[in-house]
Amino acid sequence: MFLPFVLRLPRKVGIMIIIAAVIFISGALGLEMAAGAYLSEVEDLTSALQTPRYRMMTNLEEGLEGLGVVIFIAALLIRCTQVFPSTFVMD
Repeated sequence: MFLPFVLRLPRKVGIMIIIAAVIFISGALGLEMAAGAYLSEVEDLTSALQTPRYRMMTNLEEGLEGLGVVIFIAALLIRCTQVFPSTFVMD
């Protein structure tokens, strides 16, 4: 439902929004599933949550989600400069 709207946006903004979505979803779903698979293989869940491997997966997941949000905000700000050029003066 959101794709037709994105495709009607200027090319640069639309591409940035799609990239942001791909990065966010890959972190949210991809690494969440990898961490879940890792936790399902271990016997002691409490100690598995403390391992560097699990913490790296969690940090990478959160980092990708944050990066996706930052790229999305950047795309919105670029669009704001296009729609409201007098408000967002670039020097």
